[in-house]
Amino acid sequence: MFEVTWDPANMSSNWTSLDFDLGDQPVNHLVRDAKTGDLYTATDFGVLVLAHGSSHWREAGEGLPTLLTRSSRSFRSSGCCSRGRTVAAPGIYVCHKA
Repeated sequence: MFEVTWDPANMSSNWTSLDFDLGDQPVNHLVRDAKTGDLYTATDFGVLVLAHGSSHWREAGEGLPTLLTRSSRSFRSSGCCSRGRTVAAPGIYVCHKA
């Protein structure tokens, strides 16, 4: 996983690795919280978050299932940090910010 910054004036790009300690696992969906810069990823093992400026991926919240998660979405405006849609245990799981 990486971030690319394009500089049209110099016609060059800067590539930055963001996988850090994510390990070798499928990433099914990636969302950046526009307000905080945090990254949320839906993986085959649940939803993880990389806080802006951090180099450590952690579980997005307590009580979320460790399941194949197809998508994740950030809803800061509603007071919720993340919602994840799973396959093995159908449903939408919500992680509220503390």
